[in-house]
Amino acid sequence: MKRLLPIAIAILTAVLVAAGSVHPSDIAPATTPEGAVQSLFAQAKKRDWAGALFFIANSGSLDVNALRRDLNGSDGSLRTFSQLQKVDTKVLRESDSEALVRTDIQYSSAVGALYDSRDLKVVRDGKN
Repeated sequence: MKRLLPIAIAILTAVLVAAGSVHPSDIAPATTPEGAVQSLFAQAKKRDWAGALFFIANSGSLDVNALRRDLNGSDGSLRTFSQLQKVDTKVLRESDSEALVRTDIQYSSAVGALYDSRDLKVVRDGKN
């Protein structure tokens, strides 16, 4: 009986520690076209280029460095010294298997805000 309480506390502690260490994945599949675009740019904002590449359908033809250069700038351009600040999305056209999403991107830099707008084709990959 004297050993039952310490053993129960040890088991409860181990269960609570295990439950507290479980985190949902940042790279979960998106359920909407806007969600996919927002997840892509959330990974880019954290500068997790491999995580951002997860959301690119033809990632076999694109490497991490090319994606980084495209979203973060290259060769000392002003965008290389800026930070992704805000991404607004709007679905322009959507079907069962694909969508066209307009993405307005705002970067912050030392000289002020930089803006970019892109139309992204979002394709359902069949995993969801």
